Amino acid sequence: MNDDRFAHPLRPAASQTVRQKILYKAFPLPKYPCIARISGPSLILAAGSIMAGLKTTLLAFHLMTFAGLFMPSLTAHASPVETTVPAKKQDAVYQLRVYEIFETNKAAFHERFRDHAMRIMTRYGFDIIALWEAKTDQRTEFVYLIKWPDANVMRQGWEKLMADQEWSAIKAKSAAEHGAMVGEIQEKVMTLTDYSLIPTGLPRP
Repeated sequence: MNDDRFAHPLRPAASQTVRQKILYKAFPLPKYPCIARISGPSLILAAGSIMAGLKTTLLAFHLMTFAGLFMPSLTAHASPVETTVPAKKQDAVYQLRVYEIFETNKAAFHERFRDHAMRIMTRYGFDIIALWEAKTDQRTEFVYLIKWPDANVMRQGWEKLMADQEWSAIKAKSAAEHGAMVGEIQEKVMTLTDYSLIPTGLPRP
């Protein structure tokens, strides 16, 4: 006769259900009965508690890992010490050019400036804002305004224009055909005041 009282305390007894037997078969227990009998439902509850604890531990681990990804950036933003000092931006300048021109060949001058000078100037950073013609009792003037990022760029732009071979050839050809086209040249280099009203289309530096 099979008496369940003498069965292994952690092994399924004959009177245990099929489900309990399957559970014990899937998760074999130690051979030596050193602890009191644990019923099938109690074992399942204990395993559930262990799994819940593992899930909580894994969740905490993932949260700590996720937070660690942002710690360097948070530390960088929280640092009150600046490692670099931004360079001070130089003010743009406006260059006003006034040419004395002559009525006898004024049309040829405008044609040369419109079709050739402006095209070549663009290569070297000339930002021409506007062009005018003015007349006084003594002479006719051609006036134009150029915007530059700063005085150094302005100087380099003019140096490159004066060294441009195409421009030199065009000036020589027009002078041979029409004579001298420019007389006295005047120039003013200007910067806007901080309270200046800006006409429409004139960019502030």
